[in-house]
Amino acid sequence: EDQTTHNFSKQTLELCVVWSSAVNLRGWNDPPPMAYSASSGSGPGRLGLGRRPRQPTTNPGMPTPALFTPGLSSTQSADVMSGIPNDAPPRGPSPTQPAGDIQAVEGSLSDGPLPSSDEQKQKIVDIIGERCKQCVGCMAGKTGQSMEARVKIFLDSLQNGQLSDQVRERMYFLSLALEKYEMEVAKTLQVAIMVDHVSEVSQWMVGVKRLIAEVEKLPEEER
Repeated sequence: EDQTTHNFSKQTLELCVVWSSAVNLRGWNDPPPMAYSASSGSGPGRLGLGRRPRQPTTNPGMPTPALFTPGLSSTQSADVMSGIPNDAPPRGPSPTQPAGDIQAVEGSLSDGPLPSSDEQKQKIVDIIGERCKQCVGCMAGKTGQSMEARVKIFLDSLQNGQLSDQVRERMYFLSLALEKYEMEVAKTLQVAIMVDHVSEVSQWMVGVKRLIAEVEKLPEEER
């Protein structure tokens, strides 16, 4: 009986050794062991639920504005966020010259008193008609026809009294600029008329603009 007990204990010990060795061996598809310790400090630490994230650093003395400030437009809010003061002048060039500059330009074209409305109309018809005939022959077919049609709409509106006094007077000075080949003055007046009276001149101003560009291309011997 003692011998049997001894053999059983020996076999049990051998089985335990084999089992311990098998536990320490890794199979071909076993995942790699994790060597992470909470006290080791490896990896990013987790933020506690009771802590707030750190606010971004800003320039000292400069408040951090909200994305949209109540009472301000989207452009003003963007200016606040970019650091542009509220009293800064508006960004971008002015769409047209001040009225004083336009009057100075008009005064440079004529020293005498402003003619009557009928005289202005006749002068406009004569100059615009002459310059249009002068340029149409040098243009491609459809381009020249389109410009001529737009100019005709303008002249018909002028003669039928459908234009306001201010548009008629400015077109009178623009015609004087074309007569004298003052091309920069003509372009300045054209932009001013288009900006200030867009709804009134939108149907035909593109033809006048094209006419100015074509007159500017004329060689010196044809002027």
